[in-house]
Amino acid sequence: MSNCGQNFINTQCNYVNDISCKNKCDLKNLKQQYNQELQTYFKEYNTYLKLKYGSSSTKQQKNTADTVIKPKVIQLNNNLNNVLQQLKTKISNTQNTINTQEQTITSKNIDIQQKNILINNQLNLIKEKETELNSKHQMLVSGVEINKYKNNVTYLFIILIVLSIAIIAKILLKKK
Repeated sequence: MSNCGQNFINTQCNYVNDISCKNKCDLKNLKQQYNQELQTYFKEYNTYLKLKYGSSSTKQQKNTADTVIKPKVIQLNNNLNNVLQQLKTKISNTQNTINTQEQTITSKNIDIQQKNILINNQLNLIKEKETELNSKHQMLVSGVEINKYKNNVTYLFIILIVLSIAIIAKILLKKK
């Protein structure tokens, strides 16, 4: 089979020369070959029928039909069958490729789903930890505020106690 040119790739394959384009090219070539063989077969078969069964056919023409034309017709018929067999093989190979690709896609989709489930589980775990950390952070902030308040109250009491002692001492010293 002949290769398809750049024009075929541009017009029939949208400028992409891949396996799909090669398949189109191969099918186009098989179709061309089949049509050429079929035209030749029809011509030869009609010639055979005219010579063999024509009303004006002589015994020599009938003999020529059997010895010369009939083997050509049989060979052309075999050629047509070969082209059809090639076409069946090509279709079968293409179907096998499609099945393999579908299996690969299905397998990859399953892998993606499993990884997506894992990611979602990890995301949920991260959210739980984030909530836990936010809760602990809030407790720390509250604890720090409570400690500041306690420290301020303690300083205030110390100052009040020192002032109270100073006032009591002053009062006691003035009475003396």
